Amino acid sequence: MLLATLLLGSLSPNILWISMDDVGNDALAVYGEGDPETQPRTPQLDLLATRAMRFTNCYSYPSCKPTRSTWMTGRYGYRTGFGVTKDSRSLILAQRELTIAEVLQQSGYTTAYTGKWGLGVISEDPRNDPFPDPLSHGFDFIAAHFGNLVDFFQENVWVGTSTSLEPMAPGYMTTRTAEDTIVAIKTLPEPWFVMANFHSAHEPVHAPPPHLHSVDDLSSDRQKFRAMVEAMDTEMGRVLEAVDDSNTYVFVVGDNGTKRNYASIDGTGWKGTLGEGGVNVPLLVSGPTVKAGTVSDALVSTVDFFSTARELGSSVRLPPDLVIDSVSFLPILEGRKDSVREFVLAERFGPGSGPPYDFVQRMARYGRFKVFRRIAMTDRDSFFDVTAQPGLDGPEIELTSASNAERAAYRKLRDYLDSLPAPSGVPEQVSPRDNPPRPGQRSRTWPASSPVTRR
Repeated sequence: MLLATLLLGSLSPNILWISMDDVGNDALAVYGEGDPETQPRTPQLDLLATRAMRFTNCYSYPSCKPTRSTWMTGRYGYRTGFGVTKDSRSLILAQRELTIAEVLQQSGYTTAYTGKWGLGVISEDPRNDPFPDPLSHGFDFIAAHFGNLVDFFQENVWVGTSTSLEPMAPGYMTTRTAEDTIVAIKTLPEPWFVMANFHSAHEPVHAPPPHLHSVDDLSSDRQKFRAMVEAMDTEMGRVLEAVDDSNTYVFVVGDNGTKRNYASIDGTGWKGTLGEGGVNVPLLVSGPTVKAGTVSDALVSTVDFFSTARELGSSVRLPPDLVIDSVSFLPILEGRKDSVREFVLAERFGPGSGPPYDFVQRMARYGRFKVFRRIAMTDRDSFFDVTAQPGLDGPEIELTSASNAERAAYRKLRDYLDSLPAPSGVPEQVSPRDNPPRPGQRSRTWPASSPVTRR
C-alpha cells in the first residue's frame, strides 16, 4: 500500500472491474491451453497482457451467481448461501451482506455498475416489482440487465439511480455494456469504481455484428461462441482505450470455465464442475504499481478481489463481527510477495432453498495438489497433481502408492477441508428497495452529457 500511495499521491486510484461470462482459460490464446485452430482471436486481451500481471491459478466457483457473490462480498458461498445456480432464480444477495461497492462508496468513491447483475432476479421491471439490484448494494449509478439474456439484440438495459430508473431501447448487448462503461469512465467524478460485466459468451449463442469479429463460418454453435468472444474482445478494447493507465487499476476475470459444448480443449471439467476447466479462470490485472508483462502462479481466488480493492482505495473499518475470507493480492501485484494464501476453495451445494443442503461438493488446492470431496454423496476424497498438463486435473493419485511428499500434501488438504463448517448461509428471497440505505449511500443523477454516443 505504501508504494501505491507514493506513486499516486493523495488521490485514491480508479478501479475498473471487467468480468467475462462463461469464458475459461481455454478461450484465450494468452493462456496457451486451447486449440489455436478453434480459439477466438483476442488481440485486445493479448495487448492487455503485455502491461498486466497474468494469473495462472485464479479460482472461482463453477457457476455464475456463486462466483459473483464471492467477488462482491469477499466471502465464500458457504457463508452467503450461494452454492448453485440451478433453481435459484429468486435467490438474491442478502441486504445484510456488505459489498465492496459499499466499502469504496463510504471511502469517497463514485460507484457504477454496467452489464449483467446476476445476483437475484424477481422481475425484469424494477419499477413494478422492486427487488435488490446494484443500487441496493452500494452503486450510485447503474446501466444493467438483471439476469441472463434471451436475446442479445432485443432486451432493455435499465439506466439511472435509486430515484430515477428507466429502460433504454434495445441494442446489441455487448456493445451496450461497453458504451455504458465508457460513459461511466469518462463522466464520473474521480475516484471512481466501475464494475463492467459482459454477458458474453453466455448462451444464447448467436452471430454478433460482423464488424466485431473475424469468424466467416457461423454455421455451428461453437463458431458462434468464438465470434461472441471476439466481439467482446473488440468492445473491451474500446473500454480499455478510455482508461487513464496512470491512475487506474484494471481487473479482467472470468466467472467460471467455458461450457463443455464450446470448450477448445478436451480437458477435465467445464462450467458447472469442480474440475480445472470449471474453476481455474482467467485473471489479468494492470495498474500503476503492477509488475507489467509478468505471470504469477500464486493461488488466488475471486473472493480476494474484495480485500485487494479495499487495500487500494479504502481505510474504512469493517464491522468487527464480519467474517471475511478475502486476502489482498496487492503484494503480489507489486512484487513484494510471491504468494498470499495457502489454500483456495471452490464448492457446489444445493438445493438453493437450503440449508440444510442435500449435496455438498468441495475442491481445495494447496501447492500443486488438489482434493475433490463429495460430502453426503460418496464421502470420498479424490486427490490430484494438477500441474502435469495445463487445464487438466491430471491422473488421480492413489494414496496407497503415493510418495511421502504427496501424502503430506494430502493431509494438509484433508485437514483444511475438515476444518470448514457445513454451508449455512441463507440468501434472501425478496428484499424491497425501500430498505434503509447503509450509512454513506448517496443518490445522484446519471451524467446527462457524455462524450460517447450511445447506439
